Amino acid sequence: MKSLRTPMLVAGLVAATACVRVEREASPVHGAWARTADSAATTAAYLTFVNRDSMTVRVTSWSSPDAQAVELHQTMNMNGMMSMMPITSPAEIEPGDSLQLVPGAKHLMVIGLKKRAVAGDSITIVLATDAGRSVRFGAQVRAP
Repeated sequence: MKSLRTPMLVAGLVAATACVRVEREASPVHGAWARTADSAATTAAYLTFVNRDSMTVRVTSWSSPDAQAVELHQTMNMNGMMSMMPITSPAEIEPGDSLQLVPGAKHLMVIGLKKRAVAGDSITIVLATDAGRSVRFGAQVRAP
């Protein structure tokens, strides 16, 4: 009887672990896309960041292995002229709220692309928060 316990115990553990579902944390970034651009050029990227945390999230920096720099910018109308200004303060997203980066408003400028961005490609972008969290995602390249 003793010799049957071990195989039955092992079989039970294998069956139990097969039933355990591993759930990945849902990405807070949705709908990320970037405009097509020539090599060594600058492009714009857009996305929605949803804060599902119970505390305010502060995005302190943006980067990309596919470019020299990534900056958060704001498009605004100044005396009838459209212009862009970099936003140097952290982007704060309250619990349950979202940061929407869209054409004609807040957006990312991806500066100094290392290769041409053609429709169907993806540009990798990494955001960092003041809590030390990094979120890596791909922005699908497409024509506007």
